[in-house]
Amino acid sequence: MQNFDDLNKFRVKEGLDIFVVPNFAQDVLGIKDPKALLGELAHYPNMGRDQAIDPMKVQWVSGDNRSLMYRGKVLKRGKIWLQRGAPEVVGYRRYYYTGWQWHVLPATADVAKCAEVEPIADAYDAFADKMGVQRANHYIVTKYADGEHNIGFHSDKPHDIAASGEDGLSLITVVKIGDCARPFAVRNFPAKDTKAEAPFFLEKVEPGSAIIMTMEANLKTQHGVPPVEEAGPSGSIVFRTITKTVSMAETAKELRKRPRE
Repeated sequence: MQNFDDLNKFRVKEGLDIFVVPNFAQDVLGIKDPKALLGELAHYPNMGRDQAIDPMKVQWVSGDNRSLMYRGKVLKRGKIWLQRGAPEVVGYRRYYYTGWQWHVLPATADVAKCAEVEPIADAYDAFADKMGVQRANHYIVTKYADGEHNIGFHSDKPHDIAASGEDGLSLITVVKIGDCARPFAVRNFPAKDTKAEAPFFLEKVEPGSAIIMTMEANLKTQHGVPPVEEAGPSGSIVFRTITKTVSMAETAKELRKRPRE
């Protein structure tokens, strides 16, 4: 694949454009200490179970928040949503996934309001330009408090993510941050009515490393962060190019139809 010559040595499986690149945060994004970054973001407010989202403000939404829970189940992780551009100007950039709910959309804030992440987003754009791929405009910071926190096998839904095309390849880039390394797993997408194969990649990924995959590779595979017996705080920043925007008026209309219980 063009522009991936420098990454080929980090390819995890022949024929798939998935790469695990060490020290990406330090060497490419200019993050001095990816282990410390998660703690540097801890000063933003954390919205727990019964707290309402503060629209367009940088905030953590905990896994027990009712805007984030799916079918009454607590998610074993917390999140910050950021985007390129102010929602009141460009609308909310919506990334749809299984369990997504309208009530969490207003948690998306302009990355310009997050002093820790904005320069990282700018550096990622410079990387994208150099590679000839699409810039990212949507950033999710995830934190795992301990080894029990995890995310199961999944592929990112293509509904709202840009397809590769004339503007270049569309990438999903996961940059690991936090105190400790966590296993990252990738397996082939299971065929219908067949048992899922064992992961072809299952290794601890150090803070500062990046998992880079094209949308096409994402749809052929599933990835996840499995639970482990013991782990300190860890997390990631995920960079995506989102095409779906929702106006503030449309968001307000949908929220009126779905009052919080």
